[in-house]
Amino acid sequence: MKTNKFGVTLRIVTVFFLMAAFHPATTAVLKAQSSTSELSNLDADLTPEQLKDLLATTCESSRLPALWAGRFFNDERPAIVAAAGTRKWETEDLAEADDKVHLGSCTKAMTAAIIGQLCTEDKLRLDTTLGEVFEDTPLVKDSDWGSVTMEQLLQHRSGAIANFWIYQSFDQSNPDSAVAARGALLHALCRKTRPRAPQFVYSNVGYIVLGHVAEHLEGKPWEQLVAERVFRPLGMESAGFGPVGRPDGTADDVVSLPDRPWGHTPEVGLLAAMASVFGKPTKPGFTPRQIDNSRCLGPAGRVHMNLRDWSKFVMAFASKDGNRKLGISGKVWKQLLTPPSGSDSEQAYAGGWMVFDKPEYNGRAFFHNGSNTTWYCYALAIPGKNACVLVATNVFNDPARKACDEVARFINKSIEP
Repeated sequence: MKTNKFGVTLRIVTVFFLMAAFHPATTAVLKAQSSTSELSNLDADLTPEQLKDLLATTCESSRLPALWAGRFFNDERPAIVAAAGTRKWETEDLAEADDKVHLGSCTKAMTAAIIGQLCTEDKLRLDTTLGEVFEDTPLVKDSDWGSVTMEQLLQHRSGAIANFWIYQSFDQSNPDSAVAARGALLHALCRKTRPRAPQFVYSNVGYIVLGHVAEHLEGKPWEQLVAERVFRPLGMESAGFGPVGRPDGTADDVVSLPDRPWGHTPEVGLLAAMASVFGKPTKPGFTPRQIDNSRCLGPAGRVHMNLRDWSKFVMAFASKDGNRKLGISGKVWKQLLTPPSGSDSEQAYAGGWMVFDKPEYNGRAFFHNGSNTTWYCYALAIPGKNACVLVATNVFNDPARKACDEVARFINKSIEP
């Protein structure tokens, strides 16, 4: 926390090691929220102009820099994508529908897909243990973690901690290799005592380990694997890593490239905070930033791309033949996307998604959200409607989350089965 010399200004501190990948807030999907009249008027004939107006209204009412949203199908129905607001706070650089957005934890499903591919290729099984993968590494094989399976990691039930205190320490110790940094993280985990009866713990660490398993088996960095196995086959040409405004994936707070959005962190003045307590909220301020998670965190939350390209991946989970698009067998696909039996609604996690059944989705649906603390995004794949909904904003705070959740919910209402 920072204060000026009079001690009257408070600034929210960004904690990247903690929020690298946001725990999916299932209650935001499962519980209805209040709506504006503009939102309630959405229907199946929704046009890009109407969606843009909706986003502009929501940006204004929720006090956000910008919003991006899209409704996509896997049939003849046309996709609708729109954006409103500004790429950078207090500028006239308007957001556009094809801007890149940061996916945060929605990266996890891509890492899970790679694991599914490796299982299909008989290079791995979902019940393969870390000890089997790293059989030549006694620190892993002989530790408490040697018996952890791929499935347990995929479902956040391995006992792995949610986060390490400072991920950057792994990067700094291995400045020339993200693979080595992830290996160091695995070794650090294996020095810890594993819980005797692991429970559900949403774990960025677990998905970093999964990424490193793929690296170890294939002899390539995770970044190369996801590009070769997911981005290129699906034609996701806008996909990249790190801050949206930086092509080289660095995580420095630097001047952005032109025509790319900035992430933002909120600033709250003491007087404004006091006014809000008494029901008189004031216009917020934001600090534009081009920063991102540690390189080590790639498999858990460091991808960016535009909504159209993102939909090519998400639609695989809303399609009957989605597994084929990703090169995963039907048997592995079913196992990959099946949560442990008896899971409650907030722990039904599998294959990089929260999985649940709701009448409004005509059955099973897949949900995830994500944040690198300067962005927030939302993904919903709906097999029963052969559709998906994507929403993103270039700031992370509670109004941002609520706005994205509400926009997504009402876009879903506009989709006919």
